[in-house]
Amino acid sequence: MNEYHKALMSAPSLTPGWCICCGRPYPTRHHVVKRSQGGHDGPQVDLCGHGTTGCHGDAEHQRLHFRYSDGWMYLRTEEPTKYAVALEMEGWRRCVMEEL
Repeated sequence: MNEYHKALMSAPSLTPGWCICCGRPYPTRHHVVKRSQGGHDGPQVDLCGHGTTGCHGDAEHQRLHFRYSDGWMYLRTEEPTKYAVALEMEGWRRCVMEEL
């Protein structure tokens, strides 16, 4: 587990029952830190789609990134982007209806 993953592991899960990026209903749970990288017991977020479709697919293919700073934020990129690079990019947005 790298330093970025360690920082995310203490963040709370965000599972409101809709996609936290686009608001679509019937989400699937996504481990913010991949289970294969030590995130099995880490925070999860609700995303639409599955491993290859929707926001969940974008997250699995490194086109949707998450960070926690006084709440969950996300960044969607056009191309697959390493997390360390994404953290330096502009355009991070608060997750949809996080306060509910």
